[in-house]
Amino acid sequence: CYELIKASNASSAEAEAFLDLSSFVEPSSDDPEAVFHDLYTFSVQVLDRHTESNDGDWRLEALSMEVTAYAAHRSGISFRPELIDVLFPVATFLGSDNQNLREHAIATLNSIATSSQYSSVSDLIVDNVDYMVNSVALRLNTLDVSPASMQVLLMMIRLAGARLIPFMDDVVDSIFAALENYHGYTFFVESLFSVLKEVVDQASGTEQRLLTDT
Repeated sequence: CYELIKASNASSAEAEAFLDLSSFVEPSSDDPEAVFHDLYTFSVQVLDRHTESNDGDWRLEALSMEVTAYAAHRSGISFRPELIDVLFPVATFLGSDNQNLREHAIATLNSIATSSQYSSVSDLIVDNVDYMVNSVALRLNTLDVSPASMQVLLMMIRLAGARLIPFMDDVVDSIFAALENYHGYTFFVESLFSVLKEVVDQASGTEQRLLTDT
């Protein structure tokens, strides 16, 4: 379906470069744009359902990232509002055990950054770090979190630095709640403590006052 839509768009672009057929074409319920919208929506759902315990075919997740990158390419800078839904799920694949998924995640993030007119993936993440932190907080509250998610959170803190810390109160509260309820899960607890340690390291390395009168 994805390949057919790309071929259809390419064919339409070539035809429109030479001919104006708009007056001869009737609206159709099989509009490729409507089909692509459904495909993109499905792809976002696939990415959002990703967990480390997923036993599904990794190629479905890889194709979903390709569809997301293609959507960003077609939309350009107007794709930025979509980042609230796709940026964190794609970034979690950076910690996947599957090398193919890691490579797809890197390629997808680079493509999205270029299409959305960011100078680098770092700028893409820093500029949207509030969305990503909210995603982590929601997952922590429902314990729908994986070690890969914690690695993404560490990456965000390191990239954004101390300026991110004042906005992490909900995440820190959720981490302490998780530590209290699930202290017996060693690997999970270690990943949570690694995030708290990074928060302390980043805060102690700045001369900026992080606490305010309010």
